[in-house]
Amino acid sequence: MIKDRNIDPGANIQLSKIAGLGLGPITGETFYVAKDGIQARTWLDGRVPGDHLFLTIDAAINKCVAERGDVIIVAPGHTETVVAAAGIDVDVANVSIIGLGKGDDRPTINFTTATTADIDIDAANILIENIYFDLTGVDELAAPIDVNAANFTIRNCDFLMSDSGGQAVNAITTAAEAHNMKVLNCKFLAPNAGAAEAIKIVGAIDGAEIKNCFIAGDFTVAPIHNPTGNIATNLLISDCVLKNDNTGEFALELVSACTGFLVRNYYHTDGLATAVDPGACFSFECYACHAADKNGALTPAVDS
Repeated sequence: MIKDRNIDPGANIQLSKIAGLGLGPITGETFYVAKDGIQARTWLDGRVPGDHLFLTIDAAINKCVAERGDVIIVAPGHTETVVAAAGIDVDVANVSIIGLGKGDDRPTINFTTATTADIDIDAANILIENIYFDLTGVDELAAPIDVNAANFTIRNCDFLMSDSGGQAVNAITTAAEAHNMKVLNCKFLAPNAGAAEAIKIVGAIDGAEIKNCFIAGDFTVAPIHNPTGNIATNLLISDCVLKNDNTGEFALELVSACTGFLVRNYYHTDGLATAVDPGACFSFECYACHAADKNGALTPAVDS
């Protein structure tokens, strides 16, 4: 049942279609985030009551109810800045945060001031969709998206991890509770030195999926990394392009006991020997290339 007052009965369903989500009817409340009153009036044309309209994402999260299936719609062009740890704390289960707009008209989240500034994913079954994350506001930003709960999905989002003014060490970092995390159709760029990993899989998480992502930059470790002492299981990485410009470092580096499947991935480093460390994963149709104007080679070695 759609409960928003003073909204056309089809508005919730229509907004889900506008966002390109395929969510179907929204069963919970729908809340809206817009950066100022003028933008809100222009965008929503007065259709939304004041108790469903907020200036920040975190304020909207605080009005959600766990497991109701609430949705937060973020206006095109909305911008907000995370300045402290848990600056946005997604601590209500089964909430979707959906950005509207395309290209540079999408909502933008910046990080400045503190290296510990982050978005905490502290409740299960969270979705974040179609938001641009600028992680360049402070040097050595530690873990801007910190996943501490199961069934987190982030899709169709872009990340700028470094520029001449600052860089993030990681973009997405998991904790041991982050089982079944999904990173889908996302882009991570780190054109300047300073980033370590785009996705750092920390903790013995099970069932994570990284699919259709483009990750390119100067990473001191690897675009995707499952480090020693943190054994991921049933990991699926598929249809990703992973490029590391840092000499001698991997495009994908997994701890030796990590299990799962690597499917149709494409790796670029400065040498074939450092293209991929697959751990104990099975690989299917994965290629590595280290030189322009050349075709890639199957990697790791073909199973005989």
